[in-house]
Amino acid sequence: MALSRIVYTHSGLSIVSGGATIDVETAQNATVTFNIPRENVNVFGKSGTVDRPQLDAADATLEFSMIPQDTGETPGLTAAILDGFIDDTLANAPTRITSIAAAGVGQINNALMSSLSAEASVGTMANMSLSFTGTPVVAIPAAATTGTAAAMNLVTPKDITVADASYSIACAQSASASWDVPVETVLCLGGDPEDSADVHTFGNPPGTASFTIEGLDAGLAYTATPVDYALGIGLYTWTLKLGRVDSQTNSLAVGDVFGTFNYVIGGTGDGYSVA
Repeated sequence: MALSRIVYTHSGLSIVSGGATIDVETAQNATVTFNIPRENVNVFGKSGTVDRPQLDAADATLEFSMIPQDTGETPGLTAAILDGFIDDTLANAPTRITSIAAAGVGQINNALMSSLSAEASVGTMANMSLSFTGTPVVAIPAAATTGTAAAMNLVTPKDITVADASYSIACAQSASASWDVPVETVLCLGGDPEDSADVHTFGNPPGTASFTIEGLDAGLAYTATPVDYALGIGLYTWTLKLGRVDSQTNSLAVGDVFGTFNYVIGGTGDGYSVA
């Protein structure tokens, strides 16, 4: 038997939502995880199990990371689409993502986004990570045909903007934005846990959201009242509504260029948006 393998050039990542296929052009990796809740059934006088039934819906997730793009590009995964994914997770009657498929890796259907993060720092490429929860697809999507890379504008440190005047800072070394809302799968009695039509996926707000700003050369101006904060990473502007400073660390040592001020600004997932 011939041995074959899937390498990164044989893969691709696509999302089908609202009848449209969204190609993720700058995906760096993809991980698909299925956890199937089964129960061993043993009986007197017999060795081994007589059955291992599935008693609940499988926990299926697909996670991937990508490099955000900058001005002049029109990525398939636009800010408006990401904001729609957030709205779907928060809604009582969401419009689910039909499928998310990574060629050669795996696929999930009827998904909702459960977490989203973006980070950038001096000296490294910016990165966005997304996680989705849905129902598993047993068949692995076929490997894709290798294409030719095209030049595009990717986010570098010059494309990061601490966009909100509330920060009142002169210098930052790293910034990150994080959003997380739990996603629950519900199976009713009489439903088949192996049938995706009987498995219902719901977001469970409020969730959490935060900004982390590190390496400032001056203290962050903030008040006891909540403030709307914004952070620009390339084409994406993340807004945390009614945020408050949750933690602050000030540091200075011999040999440092300047003292650093690090902040975590917290809020909830239902007060978060992307534009």
